[in-house]
Amino acid sequence: MADWLSPRLADLPPLFNNLFIQAQLTGTAHGLTAAQVTQIGVDDQEVGGIVDTNTGVETFRQAWRQFIEVMLYAPIGTPLPTPPTPPDLYELLPTAQSAIIPRLRQTRSILYASPTWNNELAEAYGLRAPSSDPGTPKPELRGTAETDFAVRLRFAMHGHDQLEIYSRRGSETEWTLITVDTNNPYVDGRAPLVPGQPETREYRARYRDDDLPVGEWSDVIAVTAQP
Repeated sequence: MADWLSPRLADLPPLFNNLFIQAQLTGTAHGLTAAQVTQIGVDDQEVGGIVDTNTGVETFRQAWRQFIEVMLYAPIGTPLPTPPTPPDLYELLPTAQSAIIPRLRQTRSILYASPTWNNELAEAYGLRAPSSDPGTPKPELRGTAETDFAVRLRFAMHGHDQLEIYSRRGSETEWTLITVDTNNPYVDGRAPLVPGQPETREYRARYRDDDLPVGEWSDVIAVTAQP
């Protein structure tokens, strides 16, 4: 049986926020102590901060990779890029505790053991497994050729953490990772293999959650990069 808890980081903040709201209303009536309800509120704030910071870190990592690409491998004469700004350091709340997810599972067990617990409450608290399988995630890529050999790739994240995009071109037979992106769109600004000549580039992509690939590859698309 599939785990009731989503593996996607982006799904955690709304889950914890809703859990805290419900726990404040009726948590002590279903087996939680006042201290446990208070800790759920702390965990709610920590989860929101952690996920927001992680998004900033991933955005910075992508920008830093692009900065390296230009600084080390761009054609001579390319304008000097501006180094990306790193995200702010994350600060823990004074009452923060580690093991947030194991504590969430413990909270769920306490509530489910209450004689007053029922399916409607589980639904309201957000602690019930989805009633249907959402299916295997598969991204959809769309590409548009722009000037100066740039190709703009568009996609939807659908709540996933990242999208890894691979490409091959010319006589290449192996796929090469060109980016791990978090925001639509992505512009492939690589110089052509043969200077000044149009080239057909193939692309495929796959989602990543918690730095691990999930789901299926997108369909392969081909775009001809132009001067």
